[in-house]
Amino acid sequence: MRLTAEVLGPVRLIVDGVPVDLGGPRQRRLFGALVMHRGSVVSTDRLIDAVFDGDPPEAARRTFRTYVARLRRALDVVGVDASGVLVTEANGYAIPESALELDSAEFEEALTDAKDRLTAGDADGAVFG
Repeated sequence: MRLTAEVLGPVRLIVDGVPVDLGGPRQRRLFGALVMHRGSVVSTDRLIDAVFDGDPPEAARRTFRTYVARLRRALDVVGVDASGVLVTEANGYAIPESALELDSAEFEEALTDAKDRLTAGDADGAVFG
């Protein structure tokens, strides 16, 4: 199963070529914040701040847990083991680096390849790959 996080444009999760419904804007913000820090634990407080755009309501922690549960459910619905993608840690949550690919990483690789080809004098290869 191939999981790709798209962050160049609207934040999306693609599983085997099919977009996953991550839910509303706050759940997508949660996913985006975790993807931005892929491979690192992000504290619950920092995620709450990201989800609520710096203005969390009184019930933010409870609501936040609901968003985490909904995000896990969205993964489960498409056959992805959510426990391997959205990991709970003592002080926060993480997406392991190996759990998914990033479209931005693919772009950076293509850019590096194009620069290398251009440096080698292959302008057509740099443009057309």
